[in-house]
Amino acid sequence: MTESGEDWKAFAESCAAHAFSIERDGLVRLVALCDQHAADMQRFADRAKVELYVNTLGIGESELESARTLTAKFQDKAIGGGSIAHESSAVGVFEAHRDWARAMGDSFRAALRRYEEQDAVNAAGYGQWGDSL
Repeated sequence: MTESGEDWKAFAESCAAHAFSIERDGLVRLVALCDQHAADMQRFADRAKVELYVNTLGIGESELESARTLTAKFQDKAIGGGSIAHESSAVGVFEAHRDWARAMGDSFRAALRRYEEQDAVNAAGYGQWGDSL
């Protein structure tokens, strides 16, 4: 399993054991994992647009209506269209995963921002106590 996979596994196990705690470094890693996953999914969507969409399958499209119909179905499944909704196409699935990763990354960024704000408040409060010692 990759390092990022190990991070996700450790995070899931921690949550399942009700031992969830927030660490700044953990949030930073989660943000990076989400950003990387979103970038990967965008790259896959871009590749799917190019590599999965075919103009011809070479099965007699110029002579046979059934061959043209089959080719159109492959095209629709690659990028959406016809009877295939975009979100059900290969490109659409990758884009949905990209959007999910971006949303999760934004949530973790917001949690990190709140964590750092609270940490600053705590540090300022402790600083006042430290001055009186």
